[in-house]
Amino acid sequence: MDNFIFQTPTQIAILILLLIAGWFFGLASHPGGKRWKRRYRDLELETRRYREEKDAELKERDREIRELRAERDKAVKERDKAIGTGAAATSTSIGERIMGFGRDELSRIRGIDGTLQSRLNDQGYKSFKSIAELSDESCARIEERLDLEPGRIEREGWRRQAELLREGKTEEHAREYR
Repeated sequence: MDNFIFQTPTQIAILILLLIAGWFFGLASHPGGKRWKRRYRDLELETRRYREEKDAELKERDREIRELRAERDKAVKERDKAIGTGAAATSTSIGERIMGFGRDELSRIRGIDGTLQSRLNDQGYKSFKSIAELSDESCARIEERLDLEPGRIEREGWRRQAELLREGKTEEHAREYR
């Protein structure tokens, strides 16, 4: 055993470390290692391009959203200006205007409370316009169906009040009917 070069445990440990280092060096210098590096770089570039493309799409969507919001705000201002006051939004909730329900707060008309408003809504009268455009015959039918005393709608001026509120003339309505 005297002819064996590595005799101590330290020498054997050094030999094992050299073998492992050689193995790693061989793997690193093998042509297959370059292929993996190239695939990694290609994947990294592809990921970067994808991220840039998605960022550009998001920026475009954000721009479109800003434009649509600006158009909506402009349309709301024009509508309020056409009605005559900026207070028109109080007659109908924003959700109802956006969703197109066309439901007004009929209880703003003197003589109509929350219960009566619900009953009118059930009969299909949900807006100031529908009340303002009632005929005398329609008024009589409503009074009969809702068990109201005859002539109440005319006495309390529901049609006139509804017209004022519909046109956004809230101050005039308040002066005449409050």
